Amino acid sequence: MKFKHITLMLAISVATFTTKAQDNLVNSVKNNQSADSKSGFTFTTVIDLANTSIKNQGSSGTCWSYSTNSFLESEMIREGKKPLDLSQIYSARCAYIENNDFKLLRIVSEAVRQMSEGELLQIEKVRRMDIDEPIYYEVIRQKTASLIASCCACGAASAGASDEVIEKMRLFGEKIGIAFQIKDDMFDFGTDDVGKPLGIDIKEKKVTLPLIYSLSTCSKADKKRMINLVKNHNDEAEKIGQIIKFVKDTGGLEYAETQMKKYQDEAFEILNTFPEGESRLGLEQLVRFTTERNK
Repeated sequence: MKFKHITLMLAISVATFTTKAQDNLVNSVKNNQSADSKSGFTFTTVIDLANTSIKNQGSSGTCWSYSTNSFLESEMIREGKKPLDLSQIYSARCAYIENNDFKLLRIVSEAVRQMSEGELLQIEKVRRMDIDEPIYYEVIRQKTASLIASCCACGAASAGASDEVIEKMRLFGEKIGIAFQIKDDMFDFGTDDVGKPLGIDIKEKKVTLPLIYSLSTCSKADKKRMINLVKNHNDEAEKIGQIIKFVKDTGGLEYAETQMKKYQDEAFEILNTFPEGESRLGLEQLVRFTTERNK
């Protein structure tokens, strides 16, 4: 499964949620044109709550409110009713928030935030070349694992699972995401024929787990030499070959595989807390595919 396929899974979850949100909001307003009286909110309270929600949701919440407002107006006009005024739109929106139907949107918003922060962290560390193992895990947790974690959490939330189960599935997805990225980073050093050139990460000055481990176990002279090659000779095929050979000779790939399997085992441990069945079997197969794939 390519990473873009996992992104598509998330997009489907968001699309499903958006359609549900629009339908429920339309029904809410159709059934009660004076939504203020039913919800018990004054107009001022409605606006305050809506603004708080928008602030908490960030730009995603704001965009959603604009698109939904337009949808509601067109829906009402289509049925021969007058467009909604601002108080009706916000009242319906706040009633929807009160019912916690923004849970999926909050999950997705958090994933977007973490992915952005992870990218910024990686850019900073690439520039300074001082990345170590804890920072590496933080980068991939935010950049890659947060997306897969949100897919798993959205699946649980959309099925009406409890907060405890949603968090458990989020953590399961995070474990898969970390294992997925470690496997991807190993490809850069030629563990399998993946149909693309080796050393792509090195060319982009990205120091990944195999190289991090090798640098932590070698002599100071070798470490200085390898860092110099990554920083100043990362566009030379011969130098890239030297870095790859160094990682292989110093056990970097074996260490990365051990760590990948550790996260795989942790994902299985989470799955084992759920009853056996077709759904669990499918997720177990996903975990195995993540670590056993060759491209």
